[in-house]
Amino acid sequence: MPLIELKNISKVYRLGSEDVIALNNVNLVIERGEFISIIGPSGSGKSTLMHILGCLESPSDGEYYFDGINVRDFKDAELAYLRNRRIGFVFQNYNLLPQYNVLSNVALPLLYSGVDGREREKRAIEALKSANLTHRNRHRPSELSGGERQRVAIARAIVNSPDILLADEPTGNLDQKVGKEIISLFQNLNKEKGVTVVLVTHDLNVANVARRIIRILDGRIIEDKENSCGSI
Repeated sequence: MPLIELKNISKVYRLGSEDVIALNNVNLVIERGEFISIIGPSGSGKSTLMHILGCLESPSDGEYYFDGINVRDFKDAELAYLRNRRIGFVFQNYNLLPQYNVLSNVALPLLYSGVDGREREKRAIEALKSANLTHRNRHRPSELSGGERQRVAIARAIVNSPDILLADEPTGNLDQKVGKEIISLFQNLNKEKGVTVVLVTHDLNVANVARRIIRILDGRIIEDKENSCGSI
């Protein structure tokens, strides 16, 4: 059974008097342990696809199965549980809370899960170890570099040991050297911890680290291929 299966997924937005088709009849299967890149130009629908994969948005039509269960039947509380426990998110702008230090930012999903304080700290430190950032755990986001902030975001995304990690342009605000370090971290999480990774990007150089590349254009998947250049 695949981890995720999308069947004939479409997403239509109503803008004024017009319908804008963001996704058009998308079919996609994601197996456990895969490292996938989704690549396409701005406006191609790749971020909308990621939002649907992450249950941040609902499709207008089609079926979404997560671990064999139809997500379209889920109630709000069930969707919230899925997003908190089984899906990790990493965004281009980090989305860290400036009033909290690094450790508290990473532990936040555990707070929402009802984990007690001592266990939250223990698991947050372990996640920061995986992101190579334990030495900055008492600093606030404003005291960190862009690469360090993204490592905090990745640690927060994996602290609940999710089945899948969704990363939307995670190197978009970083220089090339730091961007490579962040991509290497995703590779290690996939190879060493078995985390399924879906990386959304417009950059072919970033996409090429994955073992499978999905190209999207005008809301449709136009290519889905294994990538012999994937360096995992």
